[in-house]
Amino acid sequence: LSSSTTPTDETKRSRRGSTSATSTWTPVEVWTLHQVSWTTWKLLNSTFSPWQILGCDGTAANTGHMEGVHAHLQRILKKPLFLAVCLLHHVELPLRHLIEEIDGPTAGPQQFSGPIGKLLVDDVWTLPVGEFEPIPVPDFPELPPEVERELSNDARYLYRICLAIISGNVPDTLASAKIGKMVQSRWLTLASRVCRLYVSCTCDDA
Repeated sequence: LSSSTTPTDETKRSRRGSTSATSTWTPVEVWTLHQVSWTTWKLLNSTFSPWQILGCDGTAANTGHMEGVHAHLQRILKKPLFLAVCLLHHVELPLRHLIEEIDGPTAGPQQFSGPIGKLLVDDVWTLPVGEFEPIPVPDFPELPPEVERELSNDARYLYRICLAIISGNVPDTLASAKIGKMVQSRWLTLASRVCRLYVSCTCDDA
């Protein structure tokens, strides 16, 4: 499940810092989440009954303990539901906070306001590979070919660019490979763009 609401950055910040969910959701958002919950129940109840588990990402719209979809569904069903939150959606948060700490706050869903963040939006794969400093990681996992083939294109690129940074060698095919759009909710492409920008720097630049 993903939320159809798009709260402002100010509202998101107030939710993160508040322990009361009812004090930060707007009436329109509460109504929307309630409708999402009822619609979900109506669509799936005949196929998946009895309900035991809800899988979703970790946005407050889904997991809010008072007005989230999970809470609404529990009230509709009159029983507790096990909540399985996708961990991949949590991985994006440390990286995003790190960039905000180093480079400044976000300037929208697809860009940051600082000088590094502005470079990440560009076609970083067109930059020439520089004489960057390799970063040794002795315990970095080596995936068998059959496992690597099962990765998504974004995950496979990130894995290979990490190997390139460790070894100090960036193959031409990898250097010129296009990376998906930078969206803050897609940590794979954000991390890949950071890595690709790094290999375009000289040791002094880095």
